Amino acid sequence: MRMEELWEAVNFICSMEFLKMAVLWTMSLLTSYIQLFVPRLFGQKTTVYPRCLPQMRGSIRPVCIVTGATSGLGAATAQALSNEGFCVVLAGRSMHLLSKVELL
Repeated sequence: MRMEELWEAVNFICSMEFLKMAVLWTMSLLTSYIQLFVPRLFGQKTTVYPRCLPQMRGSIRPVCIVTGATSGLGAATAQALSNEGFCVVLAGRSMHLLSKVELL
């Protein structure tokens, strides 16, 4: 490693960008995990809310736009919403792949 590259690395570690990226992000992630798991450790029960499906008014159905609907999570989301009675609009990068998607 050349001396210039080493100096660049040291400057980056001492920069505000590194502080934000490495330290603050890690601290916020740990804080969110602590807030999530502390109530479970001390026996506090989480509140579970019942599912509420949208009101269907006659032939009007709620519309959902799903991006990345050609595969993976997008396709699964589109399928689940379609099964719940939503009118699903599929969006994706490939028209060829979108034409192959079948919602039941």
